[in-house]
Amino acid sequence: MSAPSHAEEPRASAPGPHAEAPRAWTALLRVTDDPRRLDVWALALTSRGFSPLVYWADGTFELHLAHGDDVAAARADLDATDDEEREAKRALLADAARAQPPVSKHASTGAVLVSVLLLAFFALTGPRAGGSAWFAAGASDAERVLSGDWWRAVTALTLHADSAHVLSNVGIGTLVVGAVMRSEGVGWGAALVLASGTAGNLVNAWVHQTLHSSVGFSTAVFGAIGILGGLAYVHGRRRSGPRRPAWTALAGSVALLALLGTSEKSNVDMLAHLFGALAGLGLGLTVAWTRWRPKTARGQWLSGLSVAATVCGAWLIALA
Repeated sequence: MSAPSHAEEPRASAPGPHAEAPRAWTALLRVTDDPRRLDVWALALTSRGFSPLVYWADGTFELHLAHGDDVAAARADLDATDDEEREAKRALLADAARAQPPVSKHASTGAVLVSVLLLAFFALTGPRAGGSAWFAAGASDAERVLSGDWWRAVTALTLHADSAHVLSNVGIGTLVVGAVMRSEGVGWGAALVLASGTAGNLVNAWVHQTLHSSVGFSTAVFGAIGILGGLAYVHGRRRSGPRRPAWTALAGSVALLALLGTSEKSNVDMLAHLFGALAGLGLGLTVAWTRWRPKTARGQWLSGLSVAATVCGAWLIALA
């Protein structure tokens, strides 16, 4: 049988089966079968100047303190240590819950629905060269937007110059819009994409002032790319490691913008893509830092309905 040992290194000091020790000289503080908990308690006491003693038998650890020490103070320190650890664990779990996106199971369906609606609307309006009244009413004409026709920044997202234009936007848009919806939920993701595209068109109109008219969902597509970059950057900052720095998310977004956004021959399109991406980046960073998103299915539905109402309302105003 061994005498009690000091616990400056609790695990090393916890011996095998022991003989009866003079426990009458000590006061029992804690009992556990978890060596990690024993380490935490023993180190907390040691750091405060106490000399804890550890007994071990049948897989159970007992933490004792000599009666000569201030037993009441030691127990108060252990209670405070337990409270701090519980609070840290609660904060960690709460932080993980807030940071964890909803990961919508219906993201693919939502993205496909957006694409189908764009294709259906193109079938209704026809190409721009056909002289459809839809383009006269809904194109993002810079001068008219700045004169108060703000709704054109929305309606222009649903118009496309020709079949190649709409097919390219649908092809890329299904992927990136679906990714935003998967991260933020279908309704809220759609709202973010619409907001970034609308903001991009407004800035584009302000920059050009006059003699400029644009159409196409591409501004919103690159808004979605910006949103993903902002979300990934903030999440990377919170979980950054040496293998994948957080800034690589922004670098990837810029590379994608350079690869896809400049594929058009027109510099005007490049600026629209750029402004959409910047607007999306700002939204992505804001949403990720604030961790704000609808927490319920009802909130997602309301966000999605607000998107539909905004687009339909903008067209009702345009055609009035």
